Amino acid sequence: MIQSDLVFVAIIVLLAMGIAALIISRRTQRATGLPEGRLIYSDTTAWHKVNRAYFDSEWGLAGKPDYVIDVRGVQIPVEVKSSQAKHPYDSHILQLAAYCRLIQVNSGVRPPMGLIKYQDRVFEIAYSEFLEKRLEALISEVRSHDGASDLTRSHNSPARCAGCGYRSQCDQSLNVTNSNQPKKI
Repeated sequence: MIQSDLVFVAIIVLLAMGIAALIISRRTQRATGLPEGRLIYSDTTAWHKVNRAYFDSEWGLAGKPDYVIDVRGVQIPVEVKSSQAKHPYDSHILQLAAYCRLIQVNSGVRPPMGLIKYQDRVFEIAYSEFLEKRLEALISEVRSHDGASDLTRSHNSPARCAGCGYRSQCDQSLNVTNSNQPKKI
């Protein structure tokens, strides 16, 4: 009799722990600001081997969104940024638009929107025809400069230079001196 009571108590404790874990998991998911859905793509090695990039041969576009969530059969790209933002940056919106285009080409279904997750908030960006045309125009503009050797830096942000993969080869790179003034190096 005592042994069956212990088994019953153990089952109740395990059930309570399972319910508590489920409640905590749902609260955590809601706190992220991301929609409920099944994670189908992740560009991070934190969970598993990184998936290969999406590719669009028509536009010559390739990319790897941070995450893609399947929400009721629709794939939604999620781009995660480490900074805070009062509004989404235009470059981030266009990056997200590229991921929407890549998902559309690879899945055959146009995402209605994508998400940009900053440290302090999430922005839902509609993948409209207007945004797609802006993306296409930008890609066209970039391609028109292929092979050009006289391109000039488009900003005065040392932080952007510090994070750029081409900084070591750039003759217009900015560096921060002790006085926090940009300096050409």
